[in-house]
Amino acid sequence: MMWSIMPALHRLRDRFPALSRFPAMAGELSTNQFEVLGQDYLSALTTPAGNARRVTDKLLTNYFFVGLLHLLFPKAKFINTRRNPVDTCLSGFTKLFKDDMPHSYDLGELGRYYRQYDALMKHWEKVLPKGVMKVVNYEDVVADTDKYAREIIDFIGVEWGDACLEFHKSKRPVKTASVAQVRMPIYKTSVER
Repeated sequence: MMWSIMPALHRLRDRFPALSRFPAMAGELSTNQFEVLGQDYLSALTTPAGNARRVTDKLLTNYFFVGLLHLLFPKAKFINTRRNPVDTCLSGFTKLFKDDMPHSYDLGELGRYYRQYDALMKHWEKVLPKGVMKVVNYEDVVADTDKYAREIIDFIGVEWGDACLEFHKSKRPVKTASVAQVRMPIYKTSVER
């Protein structure tokens, strides 16, 4: 399930109306407000996860909040999957997202958005402490899934399981735009599409 930190930021501003909007808010938060924000977001993320020991938030717009999320959860790991920019934008252009992503319906706007995303992610890669973020190239994962899956599992610090390579056999519900792809083994037809 995917969550966003945005509702937690809105609830924090409702509780503390003098706070500016994000990102200016980040520089105004007291220790108590950081704790309130972190606990609210973590609760929204983990409550539906039942007794899961770890959760993943893969919302596409999370890149904007990486710095704040790192401050809230210094032990959290971030994985940035890089892909050919044209393939990335084409993929977004062909999806009808349920979330508000109007930039994905105009190729010019999509290109500008991608450049801003890319610049911000390169910033996070430079400023975050070593070992917090891993950059993975989509094309490498497609070419050698076993190798890169093992690297990712090692990076996040969990035990390897062969089910990692058989994700498409999972019976768990999938509620993302990529539901059809999740039910198939890794394929190469989207490389250089």
